[in-house]
Amino acid sequence: MSHAEVRCISSSIGASPRKGLLAIMAILCAIVLLISIFKNGDLDDTYLNPSNLFDGSNGTRGNNLQTEHFNLSFEGQIENMVSTEGDTLEEVFVEATQFLDFIVPDRTMVNISTDPNILPPQTLDLSYFGYVVPSDMSSSGAPEMFLGLPPEWSTQSNDNYLDMRVWIAAHEFVHIIRYYQTEDYNGSLYPPWLEEGLPTYFAFQHLSASDEYVRYWVKGLIDTNELIDITDLFQWNYYSLGEGYTIIKYIIDEYGREVFLDFLETFKDWDGTRTTDDNLQIVFSSVFDKSLQDFNTEWKAYLSNNFAIDFDRDAIERLPGEPVLGASGWNMPTSTGNGKLLSVTDRLGSLDLILSNEDGSEETWITTDSSYDGDGKLDDTASWIAFTSTRGGDYDIYKVTADGGVPIQLTNDGSFDIMGSWSADGQEIAFTTNRNGDWDIYVMANDGSSIRALIATEANEGSPTFSPEGSRIVYVSDAEGNRDLYIADADGSNIKQLTSTPDDESFPSWSPDGSKIVYTLKSEFSRELFVFDIATGEVDVLFDQPSRAGFVGPMIGVLRYPVWSSQDDAIFIAYGGQIFALELPSDLNQRIELIYPFIISVVVVAVVAVLVFYMRRRRTSEPQQ
Repeated sequence: MSHAEVRCISSSIGASPRKGLLAIMAILCAIVLLISIFKNGDLDDTYLNPSNLFDGSNGTRGNNLQTEHFNLSFEGQIENMVSTEGDTLEEVFVEATQFLDFIVPDRTMVNISTDPNILPPQTLDLSYFGYVVPSDMSSSGAPEMFLGLPPEWSTQSNDNYLDMRVWIAAHEFVHIIRYYQTEDYNGSLYPPWLEEGLPTYFAFQHLSASDEYVRYWVKGLIDTNELIDITDLFQWNYYSLGEGYTIIKYIIDEYGREVFLDFLETFKDWDGTRTTDDNLQIVFSSVFDKSLQDFNTEWKAYLSNNFAIDFDRDAIERLPGEPVLGASGWNMPTSTGNGKLLSVTDRLGSLDLILSNEDGSEETWITTDSSYDGDGKLDDTASWIAFTSTRGGDYDIYKVTADGGVPIQLTNDGSFDIMGSWSADGQEIAFTTNRNGDWDIYVMANDGSSIRALIATEANEGSPTFSPEGSRIVYVSDAEGNRDLYIADADGSNIKQLTSTPDDESFPSWSPDGSKIVYTLKSEFSRELFVFDIATGEVDVLFDQPSRAGFVGPMIGVLRYPVWSSQDDAIFIAYGGQIFALELPSDLNQRIELIYPFIISVVVVAVVAVLVFYMRRRRTSEPQQ
């Protein structure tokens, strides 16, 4: 109980002996106490003090960063992202070289790009992509890695970024090792199922990721007789990646790692004058002492009896509600307001913004530019939209009228500026930026002026979202190592940590009444959708998704970016590239509606009890007549 509450109760006790006046004072005290409760919430009072504020100067620009085993080449103000990638690659190097018993002789050239013109829309869905440039196409005469890196705090990429950045780094570096091992820098010696299956197997091991979804997918192939034999598995598609993974896993599980390394070594004796089938027959006969056909039969038996089991089919096939937009392509919600739904789509070949009713009807194209347009947010009147765009060459923030007028540029700093949230009155915009090296939260006036740091610590902060009434802002920070939700006053003060888990929380979105926050939690490659009640601290699970590591099959998307409906009756969520409306459980709203009368009752009873105790004590202390 605060000092103000104690003073209120004590003053009411001493005001008057008459019961009527005491009752009035008790009610007033209850009101004051309730205001204090709702203002402070049921949160931990341990504040995180924003220290070491940056001075607003730009970070240095560079194009090269060397680690012990990699030479990372890049453009633009992305030193922090490149440094993180360098650390990841060094960790991958240690495990991959031990796993394959081979040391790459020279530093590997890694070309990192954030150019949106070379990042296809599906890249932003996966958040990260990579490939290896063969030696005859590289400038160094050796195989080089090429990694595309979209901004991690973009709504289109943030959550999955945490998985795919490491996954792709591990996958592509194994390609580099194999090119050196076989002295075949152009990668022509081994079949697609081996070239893609081996890097995929290592990525699973490096991330300790569950392969539940791959087992489910393989079971479907077995049941429909669509499983492709090893002798016919020569197409560059997800069959080679998925089935190839199971072949590598079978060899290592059944024969051991040393035999598998011998298997890889035999490809050095590949005879270019023979057919691929003849060469594979020689390889399997010399290593496994059996024909390729016999090995194929044993592998398929392993899949049926040992691999394609132990998965939750119902959980994997469950959808988070009803689809809203019946459109093809990749779609994701970003904002709602006044019955309108703003989403991003790739239907025109690039990422654009489209506005519709919340049931998906009456679509209006807001942007149709060939550049990247995303992170769209409606203001308080749903008449203006602020969004991130690369139409000027960098990731900057623009605004446009809700009828799709001419966009107005608001930032032009040369850094990454990612749209976050309008203030409740529409006068300010909060956004994520790396203009000082780390990711920080800044605010500006809605015309792009008065830019200043709001929350800028030594940690990385992003995804700022103002509360509907405007007094608070929720955001994501990695101050404790992993990503958690934090809440602060709208001016950046009074910071408190909302979640503290070993997993990563992302995409916070306020309910229209400001009493709840919906967000996603990432564990490995699985996702869960949570609702956090501000007043009670209670957390409800609305939807959970099993791991989709491996990204094989048609449903490769993950659960991401929840947005509360403006009517407070559903949550829009992106899943598998489509937008679904997940209806809120009736007991969730009922429980939240009942919590306030319950608190009021408790407070009133407590105040009355104090008054009764005082009156009885006063009567007993009065002298007898």
